[in-house]
Amino acid sequence: MGVFAGIPVKIHWTFGFIIVFIAYISYRDNLSLAGAGWMSITFLMLFTCVVLHEFGHALAARKYGIGTLDIMLTPIGGIARLKSAPQKPAHELVIAIAGPLVNLAIIILTSVYLFFSVDESLISGLQENYAIDSFQGLMFYLLIINVMLFSFNLVPAFPMDGGRVLRSLLSFRMNKLRATTIATIIGRIIAVIFVILSILFSNISLGIIGIFVYLMARQEFTSVKNQFRVENSFVKDLMRKDFHFFYTDDPIQKVLDVFNSTPEKSFLVYNVEHQLEGVLHELFLRQIKFQNPTEPIGMLVSQQFEYVQEDMRVQQVLEIMQKNGYSILPVTKDNQITGVVDRNDLLRFLYKKN
Repeated sequence: MGVFAGIPVKIHWTFGFIIVFIAYISYRDNLSLAGAGWMSITFLMLFTCVVLHEFGHALAARKYGIGTLDIMLTPIGGIARLKSAPQKPAHELVIAIAGPLVNLAIIILTSVYLFFSVDESLISGLQENYAIDSFQGLMFYLLIINVMLFSFNLVPAFPMDGGRVLRSLLSFRMNKLRATTIATIIGRIIAVIFVILSILFSNISLGIIGIFVYLMARQEFTSVKNQFRVENSFVKDLMRKDFHFFYTDDPIQKVLDVFNSTPEKSFLVYNVEHQLEGVLHELFLRQIKFQNPTEPIGMLVSQQFEYVQEDMRVQQVLEIMQKNGYSILPVTKDNQITGVVDRNDLLRFLYKKN
């Protein structure tokens, strides 16, 4: 769609359904060409407000040194994908509230305009006929749209901004995991209320929103729980002291036998003096299966690795492995290798149930 303020704005392919929806409504209600045009302008206005809302988040995040990958526009709203999550409660509060504040600003501006330029008869006509056939009518619906966006986004449930505002306020008094737990419980309660109301009033849309909110609340809790574990755990909590290793003169076939028969996929390799020579990374081993199996592995050993300490945080190790593409790292204590940590160890640690 374009790049604004250095941030790419993209349209998801499903956005095309909006055009189909407009055409369907126009045909169903037998709208004139002008009527269909006004309705198209209304939808364009709605999604312009959504984009502005997301830019509120993105520009607030930029203030704290957090970049934005892009803003994606979908039929159900916009998404500003930040490159990283804010770490301080105050930063999250400002970033979360910035989007709704954009809508509030539009509400104030349109209210002032309507107060001085529109009489009550026009508003009454719009409320009765729901038809837009003038600029004043368009401004009235711009006001309504932003009141809805402002109110809906401040519902204290993920993924709405209100859920993040609530968590940031709670985070001033407790850690982020505890704050997220409370915020997601409140969000799930609200989601259940939405579903109950959808049944009582036969409103399918409200029920879909309730289910979506419930699932997103659970996803947010899982994500924060995993992040909290990573930030507050150490290498010694997940390292393996029992691991296979090889010597430079071992044949390739010996390595492949272990590779194919055990969960271990990356290995340390020592020289004849039992000094660490290098490593065999998983991706490389998957590519050498058609090499001569009797050849020694010495010429295949990679020097691309780093030593990590037992008392290093898991977050640091994760960043090292992601940045450099390592699949295994030797762990040391007092200059002695005491174990290894590999990519599979990290994945098991990240996704374990408790």
